Amino acid sequence: MKNLRRAVKYFLFLCVLCVVLVLGLHLIGAGGTSLDGVCRTLFGTQRGAVLIAAVVLLSAAYPFIGFMRRTVAGDMEQHREAIVETFAQSGFRLKESREGFMRFGAATLAARLRLLGEDEITVTGNGPEFIIEGIRRAAVPVAVKIERIIENNRI
Repeated sequence: MKNLRRAVKYFLFLCVLCVVLVLGLHLIGAGGTSLDGVCRTLFGTQRGAVLIAAVVLLSAAYPFIGFMRRTVAGDMEQHREAIVETFAQSGFRLKESREGFMRFGAATLAARLRLLGEDEITVTGNGPEFIIEGIRRAAVPVAVKIERIIENNRI
């Protein structure tokens, strides 16, 4: 259900992006036709069908390629302070915390909108490793920074 919700949200985002681009081209006169002509081209030609198919395929793939799960070697409780500080430096705040689990969210509304409302990153673990899970473009940089911090503390 979560993947379906993510796909629909991304589909709507891509549709809005297409509309904004078409309107922008029309306003500067680069479209070369009326808005009615653009709609006929989009819904009545093979080029339009290919564009619609591409938007649908990208939307369907987004939940699987846009999110990640990364295992980090290190004790989550031992490095808790470094994890929270790294997330804070990356624009996230701790929303929930209990033993073996932390949930972070974007600290600002602008960051939340930039991530299409998919700003939740979870850190779960017990023992010698923990898992960072969330939207790829936000979670990967944080995970890499945390791995470096943990690695530097071992030396």
